[in-house]
Amino acid sequence: MGAYVEEKFKGGFLLDEGKLRKIVDLIEHRNGDESIVFKVFRGDSYSYETQSLDDVVNEDNDDWRAITKLQISLAEELPLDFHLTFSDEGLSIFITGENRDSVFLIYSDLREYFNNDVLKKPPMSEKTGGLFGMVLIFLAMALVFYFTVADIVNKDPSVVDAVLESNNLQEKINYLISDREERNGEFPYLWFLVIMFAPILLMTGTVQGTWNFIFPSNQFLFGDRKKKYEARMALISKIFWGVVVALIVSVIASVIVWRATT
Repeated sequence: MGAYVEEKFKGGFLLDEGKLRKIVDLIEHRNGDESIVFKVFRGDSYSYETQSLDDVVNEDNDDWRAITKLQISLAEELPLDFHLTFSDEGLSIFITGENRDSVFLIYSDLREYFNNDVLKKPPMSEKTGGLFGMVLIFLAMALVFYFTVADIVNKDPSVVDAVLESNNLQEKINYLISDREERNGEFPYLWFLVIMFAPILLMTGTVQGTWNFIFPSNQFLFGDRKKKYEARMALISKIFWGVVVALIVSVIASVIVWRATT
């Protein structure tokens, strides 16, 4: 009795030469040498088949010639119908054959390796980016509401009544000035700006674009694309350590100074 497996893996992939060679080793371990066919699809609408792994990893892989899809299959004369596909939609696998053990053994080997070393964070979709933006808008509106309407509701009515009943004009003026200063100091202008500009970020895809820049996935890291990826990761590391960490340290230092002087 035959068997088959078909799965689209969750998460995005980062595929470099070392990982591709490991995948080939796992396949050949179960099926023998000289059995693998690579089909390469490029951004310039050119595609080709080869049995040489070196042809794939030696691609320029840049700009319009970048690899957009890679299929790994077994030669037709072999008993397994095997197709492994890497594309901008993620990683998927299809295996069918008459020998159940052969099907499930190679699937098990590859799935374990994919989950441990190849698959990373999935790219953020437009839908997820829009949902994130809507949540941000909601939080911003809630904060603005809290610092405006809620502040008025929570005021002690006895204090307001005492000021209104007072005949001292100076006391009433001082109360108005004090109230205005409190409002000016507490109003969340930053979150008000978030409400204004969040719809623009949603329409332009900035949210998911930023996420996918920080956590790139579904990447073929061969040739020039690998160099660009490494440069991007170095830039993100510098931004994190030079800006984010420095900001956190400065905030903590400010709190310590404030507590020490009060």
